[in-house]
Amino acid sequence: MSDQARADFNRHIDACPPCRARYELERMCKHIVGKKLTMVHTPAAVRKNVRDILRGEVKATSVDSAESWIDRLLSNRALAPVLVTGLALIAVFFFLSRPTQVPEDFTASPSPSDIVQQSMDNFSLIMAGDLKPSMTACSPDSVLTYLHTAGIPFSAKVLRLKDCQSYGAIVNEVNGARLAHVVYAFGDTDILYVYEAAKEEAWKGTSLSLTGEAKQALEETGWYFTSDKERRNVVLRTMNGTLISAVSSMPRDEMMALLTTN
Repeated sequence: MSDQARADFNRHIDACPPCRARYELERMCKHIVGKKLTMVHTPAAVRKNVRDILRGEVKATSVDSAESWIDRLLSNRALAPVLVTGLALIAVFFFLSRPTQVPEDFTASPSPSDIVQQSMDNFSLIMAGDLKPSMTACSPDSVLTYLHTAGIPFSAKVLRLKDCQSYGAIVNEVNGARLAHVVYAFGDTDILYVYEAAKEEAWKGTSLSLTGEAKQALEETGWYFTSDKERRNVVLRTMNGTLISAVSSMPRDEMMALLTTN
C-alpha cells in the first residue's frame, strides 16, 4: 500500500470497530498460519489427482461447461494464492471460533453456584493450562464481537488495557446461566481473569449465588474484595447490570485500576 492509502486505512479502522475486528481476525489468522505451517510446493502428482477428482465429480453432475471452468480456475497463477489463503482463513476461523471442550471440573466447586469460588477455580485451571480460551486476539474489539455473536444475554465488558499482549474469551453455561469469561495476558505469568454474569442472576440466587456480605458490599460501594491463602485476589464489581468477578495474583489496587479502565 502507498503511504497515503495506509494512512487512510489506519484512520478508518481506528474509528470503525467492525472493520477493526475483521482486520485483527485476518492478521491473527495470517500469524497463526505463518507460525504453524511451512510453505511447501504441491507435488505435481497431487495436483493432477485433485484435478482428476474434480473433473470426475463435475462429469457425474452432467455439467458440460464446468470442466473447462475448473481447469481455468486451478491453472490461474494469480488466483491460486487467493483461493489457498481463503481456505486457510476459513479453516483457522472455524478452529478459533468453535467451542473449546470445557474440562469436567470447569466451575465444579464445592458450592457449584458460588461466583467467587467459581472464579478462583477457573483462574487456577487457566494458570495450570487446563483451561484455554476458545478464541484469542490482540484486539479487545475482536473479543467483544465474539462475545456478542455468542449470544451473551447481558452487556459483556472487554477492557482496553495498556500493555495487554493478548485477549482471550470463553462462553459457557452454569446451572442454565450464560456466562462470559475474558482472559487478559500481560506476559507469560501476569494474567487477569474476569468472570462476567448478569447481576440479576446472582441476586436471584437460583443458578448463581453470592454471600450476603458480598451483596451488601456491592450494593453499598459497588465493590467487594476477598483473597485466599495462595495470595490470589478477587475483586467484584457491578457495571450497568453486569457482575464482574476478577481474579489475579496482582495487587488489589492494581486490579481496581485496571477494572476502572474505559
